[in-house]
Amino acid sequence: MDVTIIVIARHRYSTQDSPIGGMMTITVADPDRGIDIADAVDEFRSFGAALDLPPGTVDVQLTAPGGLGGTFVGAGGRIGPVLVKDSLTRTRLRVVHPEHGAVAELGLTTSSVTRGELGGLEIAAADNENILQVRIRLKPFATSDSGTLTFRWALNSIHGHPVQQILPAVRLLAGFVAPYELHWLEEYGSTVLISHAFGDAPAAPSLTEGLLRFLADLSLVQDHVRGAVLVPSVIDRDVVRDVAQIARLIRDGEVSGTWSSADIHLARGTARGDIVSALKGEGPLAFESSLALEIEGRKHDIGRVHQIYMSARVADEQPEDVAVVRFVAGHDDCTTQRLGPLPRT
Repeated sequence: MDVTIIVIARHRYSTQDSPIGGMMTITVADPDRGIDIADAVDEFRSFGAALDLPPGTVDVQLTAPGGLGGTFVGAGGRIGPVLVKDSLTRTRLRVVHPEHGAVAELGLTTSSVTRGELGGLEIAAADNENILQVRIRLKPFATSDSGTLTFRWALNSIHGHPVQQILPAVRLLAGFVAPYELHWLEEYGSTVLISHAFGDAPAAPSLTEGLLRFLADLSLVQDHVRGAVLVPSVIDRDVVRDVAQIARLIRDGEVSGTWSSADIHLARGTARGDIVSALKGEGPLAFESSLALEIEGRKHDIGRVHQIYMSARVADEQPEDVAVVRFVAGHDDCTTQRLGPLPRT
């Protein structure tokens, strides 16, 4: 049964005439009644965390005007978090290498700061895109392991988000391993509020170098196209290869490799028979086309590119589609793809 008592002051001296008081006793542990909230109480006293009191843990003696007081045995309830007022709203997390300095940084917005009666502190914050959520705990200095910092993080799903939004958080997480250190700083300036050195075991083992490289390539594509490039829901070998090749093309201007066969789509009105008849034997072949990347249902136009095959010949067997000509490599199977249209002489 829940009991709610509402007291309305009738005049400004009501609290002096009939003060409200009382005493509350909390049972922390009682094996006979199946009560054990010692850990929760320790969290409350150390860090000011909210304390949920299950039924049976609270006995209350209440004095109130109008005979509204009384004794309540075996009740439950909740004590809210002990919030710190005027705390830092905006801060930064920075990953620092002992030799190379800062390698990644992320701005945070604080959602709450709590402090326990024993002096411990807990900061809950997230980046502006709510991709990375962090909890920083500084244990009370009175404890045996005084000043020990605990850092917890949670990464929300990155799939379907614009790559430019999630890349800063992922780059930060990639540095959660020795010999890097994590620094917590104010929004501006270089004063380090708290620092934390990572151990040998990676704190973010799921963030492989391959994933970080893929996201960096996707970010490079984003810089080249209009519209947000989203992180695909499925990151398989094909999409990684395609994005890597386009990123290299944007970065270096050309990509070289080898080939065995290629299907080239003809311009409207061009007959395949005319092309086959005109191209006898083998020799160099060059053509230009439009390049696009489709991710999460969005088509991103990369622009015009041209392809050069050092040696090519028309394949003996052609596709059923008469608007396509199949070529195969000749004695030299090297090919180069370059950004931009074919040079005009």
